[in-house]
Amino acid sequence: MKISALVIILAVSLILRVTADSWSSASDFAAPKDTVRSEQEDGTPVLSIDKAGRLTGKKTMAVDVTADYRFSGKFRAIPDQPGGNVRIGLILYNSAGRRLAPVNCRVLKETTTELLEPAAAGSNVLKVNNATKWKSKPKGLYAAAMNARPDEGDLPNFEIFFIREIKMESSVHEIILNAPLEKDYPAGTLLRQHQSGPIYLFVPLENPAAGKEWTEFTFDIRAGDYGRPDAFWYGTAQVRPGIILDNPKGAVAGTLQLKELKLEKLNLSSQ
Repeated sequence: MKISALVIILAVSLILRVTADSWSSASDFAAPKDTVRSEQEDGTPVLSIDKAGRLTGKKTMAVDVTADYRFSGKFRAIPDQPGGNVRIGLILYNSAGRRLAPVNCRVLKETTTELLEPAAAGSNVLKVNNATKWKSKPKGLYAAAMNARPDEGDLPNFEIFFIREIKMESSVHEIILNAPLEKDYPAGTLLRQHQSGPIYLFVPLENPAAGKEWTEFTFDIRAGDYGRPDAFWYGTAQVRPGIILDNPKGAVAGTLQLKELKLEKLNLSSQ
């Protein structure tokens, strides 16, 4: 019996948190004045949000992209009323504290090409040898990532320039940028196309509409493939929560409540 109990304890310990952080009071968030309040419910801290908008956690938690994590919490709306959608996610940063965006990391395969001519600072035209697999529409979705490396060792890439138009009327293809280059790039510079995406690593809520009952969410973030929707992006070293509350046009503003918001490091891969 002692051996069996030990086995059970070891099995359970595989999914216990190793480290964790939580955000439970108004002081834990940066938000417009008179937007967030701290309350209590049966001794449990509750965060009340009275206005639509965005909230950002003040403190960050260091994360290890080779480990698994669980982001969880509960939300509800009071009083019950029409409208009010919540989006909850994690804002990702690199080790230097620079915020990451999907466009820094989201590679479009088989788009690596090179400059045929130097591109000077102030210019918004890139002349390349092959842009046949590049896309320019819809506007604001695609970008050129400069100084790309074949092994993707440049990721996350911050030399990002969004694309306005692509011209392939001759053997030299031209990529027209929305904004001018910030520095000179010599002929032979490698570049690839990246794609933008959601601003946070959002929790995939089944129903984002906040109701009068507490809705619990659990988002497991797995180690490994950076391209999955349940994985941290390239270069992630620290995170903080981000909350967006939207009221549809014409809806009466209400109060959104959150509690037990936490991020835990797990050993899910060991199960």
